[in-house]
Formats: sequence, structure tokens, C-alpha cells
Amino acid sequence: MFILHITNNYAADIEFDSTTISAKGGTHSTGKIKGHHVIDGKGLTVFNILDLAKKKIPGYPSLKETWGVLFEYQGNEIYARYEGNGEFNITFNEFGNAEVKTINGEALDILLPGLKLAKEKPEDN
Repeated sequence: MFILHITNNYAADIEFDSTTISAKGGTHSTGKIKGHHVIDGKGLTVFNILDLAKKKIPGYPSLKETWGVLFEYQGNEIYARYEGNGEFNITFNEFGNAEVKTINGEALDILLPGLKLAKEKPEDN
């Protein structure tokens, strides 16, 4: 489970699940949560928060903690792992850009292929 502290310095309100976070300085803290969540707002792309539980993203062995979460926003990803309860600050600036700060755990900027062409199977001879 993880805890999020969200600050909205953007010009418009944003929503975390069904909770509205006021523009220009509004804040919201969750209790311990798990699962898939989104932050959305007028003029913003969806900020995706995916609870990975114990699943690990291949290619990132330096993060050894048990539990994981993936943050995705505007084509960028942050992969975080933690023990116990993860805790993260998410801050939207006045331009709608976001920053994630890890309070409990480790995190890396990563790049996942958002879209790729599947290779065709070779024809059977």
C-alpha cells in the first residue's frame, strides 16, 4: 500500500479519482491505498498511477524493494519500489507539469515503449 500527497499549483482544478483538488495551491493526501488511480484535469493529460504490487519491471534490477508503483504522465514514467508503506509527493506546477518526490522508497526515471509494432510470425514452410 502507498500514500500520496498531491499539490495542485496549476491554473485549473484537478481530480484524483473522484476528489477535486483546487487550483493554485490545493492539496490532498490519501490514506493507504492500492490499485490503479488517475489524476486528471482540464487541459492536462491523464496522470496514471499503477500499483505493481510485487511485480517488477524487467531491466531495472537496482530496485530491490518488495512493492512497486508506476507513475506515467505525458509519455514519461517513474518506477518506484518500497518496503512497508510507500509514500510519495506529487506536485503539479503552474504550467501543468508534474514532479514526484519519494518520501519512503526508491525511484527511477524510466522509458517504456508506449507503442510498438508487433513483429509478424515467420511463415511456416
